[in-house]
Amino acid sequence: MISISSDSKIDCQCCSSPRKVVAPFDGAVRSILLSLQKEFGASLQGVLITGSVITGNFHVNSDIDLFVIISEPKRQRRLFQLAPKDFVPALDVNPASPTNPTYGPRLESVQCEVFVNPAKRMLDEINGLEDPTVNAWRLGHVLYESSPLAIDAIATIELNPVSYLRQHAIETYHAGKPTFSTWSQFKVDSTRYGLMDGLLDAWDAIEAGDAASGSIMLSRGLSSALDVLYESRGWWGVKGKKRLLDLKENSLLTDITGKTRNDAKKALQLSRRIARDDLELVERYKALKELISVVVEPMGGMMTEWVTEWEPVE
Repeated sequence: MISISSDSKIDCQCCSSPRKVVAPFDGAVRSILLSLQKEFGASLQGVLITGSVITGNFHVNSDIDLFVIISEPKRQRRLFQLAPKDFVPALDVNPASPTNPTYGPRLESVQCEVFVNPAKRMLDEINGLEDPTVNAWRLGHVLYESSPLAIDAIATIELNPVSYLRQHAIETYHAGKPTFSTWSQFKVDSTRYGLMDGLLDAWDAIEAGDAASGSIMLSRGLSSALDVLYESRGWWGVKGKKRLLDLKENSLLTDITGKTRNDAKKALQLSRRIARDDLELVERYKALKELISVVVEPMGGMMTEWVTEWEPVE
């Protein structure tokens, strides 16, 4: 078992050219690692780090996201603020101090989120195609492992759970997700109906002159339409703040059949129009209607009638 010390380097163990957690965030991560080691001891199997502090596009408001694997059959999610004085080594944020970060505004604290799980729980979530888990593990980096993976060795979930889960998430991501062709007819129709119902609610508010409610309904309709677009096409979901960028990237890709993802390009253009608060609500509504049409077209198109199958009741 490798021990973490107060002067341990904070860089990844999974890349030939290791990525480093840069100052001052390295002090915060080192502090958390030492705390985890003290708390879990031999039960601590490994730690994965995700987000901007390891990818390099960090800023003063960046947070720290860690996935912790323990051998005990329990899980916990933790959210907390870590003050510079609690970094290892402690960080002097006095503007006159030579250790004060020079990249931006004064650092008051760092938000930290830690997900503690046994390896099997994470494996179940990856196998269950849960978007947040798959994305976190495929984009994350191995920060610590009690039994580091040897060069050219094959990771196992028993000995190298963090390395194993990371590789498994990458493979799962590239294998893709099922499309709406695997859905039941009821799910297809109820999904189409839900989008149409939301569109009608938006128009009712706009026609009634309730601009605030109309704008809210348009925003909800946009979010719902994009959710269905991603799920029905078998695209991996992303956080809302990254969705427009992801649509742009998707428009440059091809799907499993080799066809260009033209729906992504159309959705990006229409989403930007729907989100513009300088446009008349009617114009934004028209854009939402067109977006929904794009989403449901391969699923049977816009729905004007729907009769469900009979269901027995008691």
